[in-house]
Amino acid sequence: MSKLKREQSRASNDQSRSLEDAARQQADMKSHMNGLIREKAEADVELKTSRDRVTVLMEEVERLRRQIHVLQQDSADKDIKAVQLTKQLSQDKDDIMNINIALEAKQQELELVCFHHLSVLLFLTLHGVFLAQTKAGSPRHCWQYSRAAIEGCPSPGFEYIQRHSSFSTSISVIGCWYGRR
Repeated sequence: MSKLKREQSRASNDQSRSLEDAARQQADMKSHMNGLIREKAEADVELKTSRDRVTVLMEEVERLRRQIHVLQQDSADKDIKAVQLTKQLSQDKDDIMNINIALEAKQQELELVCFHHLSVLLFLTLHGVFLAQTKAGSPRHCWQYSRAAIEGCPSPGFEYIQRHSSFSTSISVIGCWYGRR
């Protein structure tokens, strides 16, 4: 009997050790399970936060793409505008050059017309002075005859020439007026 009691006690001890081990394992499993649940909850929160961040970043990327597209269009428009302005500037320079050539031609034409008028004025003055000198014999009287000859030919230097009474002054005034142009 004592042997039986010892065996029973050993079996009971083995059983209680097994129960204690099972209880410890259950507690460890429960603790491990709680840790896994906590980690899963943290991972879910982190996943949700990451998804939110990804959504925000995707929206930001899309906004930046649109902005880049708009800036590229603006840049292309400005490049086109710059090319157009460069062409317009070149055209304007050509127009200015052509206008300057035309102006120079008109100035030469004006010089020829003025030279012609002055030549006529000088001829009429000399002819009037010559006629006056032959008729009156005096330079003061000759101006009356030359003035009548000059009045028939309009000229910008006419008033200035009329104020002088000698033949040599009239010629030098005509030369000065033509030289000033």
